[in-house]
Amino acid sequence: MKIIITGVGRSGTSNLYRFIYNILRHREHGFASIYEPFLWGGSVWNKSYEDLGPGLSDLNNVTPAGIYAHGNLPMFLESKADYDWSFAQKYLQRIKNKKSDFLYKFIRAGGRNLLLEEIVDDGTVIILMRHPVSVVNSLGDHFSHFGEGYYPSDFQRFRTECESIFGDEYIEYEKKLKKFGVLGAQVLYWHFTNRHIVSQMQAGKYKRSKIYFYEEFVSNPELVLRNLLEVLSIPWRENYVDIYTRKSGHLTKKQTIPLEMLQVMKESLEFYRKTMDQYGLLGLNLSDGIVSRFGKKNSKSFLSFKNVSGNSLTKLVFQLKGKNQALAVRIDQLEKRRDALSCEIHQYAMQIAIHERRDSARLKRIRDVESRLSDYRSIIRHLLSMPFFGGLLAYFMKKQNAGWIRKDVSIK
Repeated sequence: MKIIITGVGRSGTSNLYRFIYNILRHREHGFASIYEPFLWGGSVWNKSYEDLGPGLSDLNNVTPAGIYAHGNLPMFLESKADYDWSFAQKYLQRIKNKKSDFLYKFIRAGGRNLLLEEIVDDGTVIILMRHPVSVVNSLGDHFSHFGEGYYPSDFQRFRTECESIFGDEYIEYEKKLKKFGVLGAQVLYWHFTNRHIVSQMQAGKYKRSKIYFYEEFVSNPELVLRNLLEVLSIPWRENYVDIYTRKSGHLTKKQTIPLEMLQVMKESLEFYRKTMDQYGLLGLNLSDGIVSRFGKKNSKSFLSFKNVSGNSLTKLVFQLKGKNQALAVRIDQLEKRRDALSCEIHQYAMQIAIHERRDSARLKRIRDVESRLSDYRSIIRHLLSMPFFGGLLAYFMKKQNAGWIRKDVSIK
């Protein structure tokens, strides 16, 4: 049994990895489980998700070979020529050959499914997608799709490849999102990674891949898990829903996406809506069930996209408008106070600089005077060492004793 789980980070890949590992470790013997082969090394392989925590906080467990493979492999593979005989291909084949059955999980391989399908042989590549607002909100700015913190950022090569593949579509979307900084870059990664997956799937290039949506598992986990395990040829057990729905990983509780950014993200929202519609998963409304791709009408309501786009998005904006206006006023007050403090600090800095220049000039003059006095002392000592000036000094000393020179005059 060969399984690869992939998808953009925070799309449910870790939870699905945890679920499949926990049901396979009691059934399968000699299968390998590798969490992020392009980042983590053998010291954290073949461990349950629950046991991974300490290892993933230690950078000594990062694998240089995996990072090298990632860095030298294009982020988007259009054909076998893009990866054939590459180090990444050899690296994944080498670790695969150690076990006949395996479970791998990737979050930075969404555009590399051609290679993943070759590695998985007759197994299955599970691609997970999740609503872009949920993904970006969950990521925030504490985790990057581009690997900062582990290796040099992938963003520049991501941009170059996207401009080559998507052209003006990427360029224009990046312009709109650029002002949102890290969050804007997260949206770009989500959008064009999933765009590439869907376009390759539609072109018939993926033969062993199955797309599942995070919202499916939330809406009706039993129905979706039954279908997934049937694809994987794993018998169903009644406790599997409980295993899947156990809390795992970091849960995001507060919104980090600005409302202005939601308006700019309409392209991603529409793309996701159309993608789910292709799979028969577009919600009708909150009160009705839906006919899913499994041919059954769900008893539970599915997440409707009317809740995150269109008129309901406008409604959400109005609901939050009062609170955001108060925050905006407070922010404006704080910014004005910050500007005033900055002016005061600048004035103090200028005064300090003036005083420092004056002190420096005074110190220079003092040192000049001391230098001259030192020179004069040297000259006097030199003159006194000469016989003529020594006799002259003796003459004046006699006159002083005779009262010819004032008593209060002395030579030191």
